[in-house]
Amino acid sequence: LPIDELKRYIAFCRTHCQPRLTEAASVALQNNYVAIRSTVRAREVEGDRATIPIMVRQLEAIARISEALAKMELSPTATERHVEEALRLFKVSTLEAATTNRNISETLSPEMMAEVQTVEARIEQRLPIGQQVTERELVADLSRQGLSDFAIRKALSVMMRRDQLEYRQRRRCIYRCR
Repeated sequence: LPIDELKRYIAFCRTHCQPRLTEAASVALQNNYVAIRSTVRAREVEGDRATIPIMVRQLEAIARISEALAKMELSPTATERHVEEALRLFKVSTLEAATTNRNISETLSPEMMAEVQTVEARIEQRLPIGQQVTERELVADLSRQGLSDFAIRKALSVMMRRDQLEYRQRRRCIYRCR
């Protein structure tokens, strides 16, 4: 698709399409909002400090994302399907940030999850407890083994959140804590 054509399409969408949530989509959004709030509260009661509180601001953002998805299709209404996709995007991007490995499998395909676990095992083999290596060297070594950059970055992130790894020397080196 040529850039000029894409620009014209976006300009047309902005000026001619102002989708609004259908009644069913509004109810679906409301029900999911209540369910997410309940889940967050339950985790807080259990003492889990790794949760992100969901507020009206997030609800409004999910509604805007739903409307934007409908606008991309030039639809006059945002339906339950748009709300479901907006909620999926919200959960993957925002809620995952507050959780550790327990929810990573919900957002990755089984193949990618397996690759992330392989990367974690290779990092544990490559980097003994109490040792450090430059991030560049570790990433290059894992890449040479045929592992994807995404899986490497995801594994590093998960291991950092679990306090297995930490950055040192202004994020140039990775130290294995446990």
